[in-house]
Amino acid sequence: MHKFKDCTERQLVDLKLGKRDVSAKGQQDCDDDDDDEEEVFNSKRREIVDRTKRKTRMMWKVFLVAAAAMAVCLGPRASGGLLSALDELGKAMFDNWYDKKYGKIEVEKEDRDVLDAILQRMATVKLDDIEGTRQECRTLSDDSRRRTFACYKKMASGSRMAAIEAMHRSIVAPNAHFGPCFVPWHRLYMAVVEELMRSECNDRNVSLCYWDVTLDSQLPNPCESALFTDTFYGNDNGPVITGPYANKKCLPDCLVDGSQALLRQCGGMAALSTRNDILQLINAPNYTALVSPYDMSLIESIHGENHMFVGGQMQLITCSPCDIMFFGLHSYIGLVANMNFQRRGTDVNQEYPQGLDIPPFHQGFDRMLPFTSLSCAEGLGFRPGYTPYVPPVVTCDGHDACGSKALWCNGGRCIACVRGGARMMTGWPDRACFIENCGNPGTINGVCGCRA
Repeated sequence: MHKFKDCTERQLVDLKLGKRDVSAKGQQDCDDDDDDEEEVFNSKRREIVDRTKRKTRMMWKVFLVAAAAMAVCLGPRASGGLLSALDELGKAMFDNWYDKKYGKIEVEKEDRDVLDAILQRMATVKLDDIEGTRQECRTLSDDSRRRTFACYKKMASGSRMAAIEAMHRSIVAPNAHFGPCFVPWHRLYMAVVEELMRSECNDRNVSLCYWDVTLDSQLPNPCESALFTDTFYGNDNGPVITGPYANKKCLPDCLVDGSQALLRQCGGMAALSTRNDILQLINAPNYTALVSPYDMSLIESIHGENHMFVGGQMQLITCSPCDIMFFGLHSYIGLVANMNFQRRGTDVNQEYPQGLDIPPFHQGFDRMLPFTSLSCAEGLGFRPGYTPYVPPVVTCDGHDACGSKALWCNGGRCIACVRGGARMMTGWPDRACFIENCGNPGTINGVCGCRA
């Protein structure tokens, strides 16, 4: 039996998918600990990913030296088998180390069965039969947005939400980050979440909507965007008390500032991606350039800045799916990757990188855990079941061309409106001010307000 050194380690092992509470005995022991035990637990959780990366990198360097020496002796024909063997050995060593250190944490069988059933259905769907489309959240009609956000809210309070959030953890999904499987893993994750959302609401016409971060990054202060209102994502700072995820609680080990409540700290850690940042991704010459360097690739680092911009749970890999903005951001990153593929007109099935420098869990033949039906390479080229996108509106010749009352046309480019109380820049039209249920929004003493 695994021996626990302290309360925090027992909580890590007890917090399996779908289990929001620690065991009764574990909880009692924790309650008896000093108040500073909570901070120890929180810092320990944050260190897991960094410790995991250091350990796997160290082991992989040893494998590379051995592989290089053996490849010279064995010749190119044997290199493929050697690569596969080294990859499996690396994963086995990592699993053995982690299980001994923290105890085994895995996806429950019930949740694996649900995932497998969803993937089987997705694989049989013809492209012409796919229901719904993904579009920018602000361009949805009022009715579509309300139905979509109601489904988000229902899913967030449903029995599967703990599993959805925990599936993103490095322990459960070791090939979700820091390697070339980042793109296909998250594309599949979004598709599975979308299917769960439709099932939860019994509505085949709802889809994930995406968050085009470049609409907000043009503002002097993106945190004042109308996106951060009750109509869309809710407030930008402090505990989230408005929007579809109002008063949501995250998993018990996702404490931020000592609270389990969903929290945001807008703009405190990083800036939103600009149009030039996104163009770097769209114009990448090939898939390898998009996902290099493997430990923190171009696409992964640019996407990560937006996580840090939101702050709170969004800045933590372990906890970020607790925030509805996670799904908007990753739906957008999926769109950007698709735009790169379409621009080049290439067969992405042939583009997944190979070589001895690919990190563990990120070889093309590695299964995208916990989605065991597809490998990383197969996931990159997987099309059935993926909801098509409505491209973002970038240029405009008038406000209405941007397709939303929360967007306006500024010098030929669509840009986000600001919310009530936000600063209005000199020369901005009244349309730049967004206040839901206000018949006459506009500038009042230099700020966005509702005029009588």
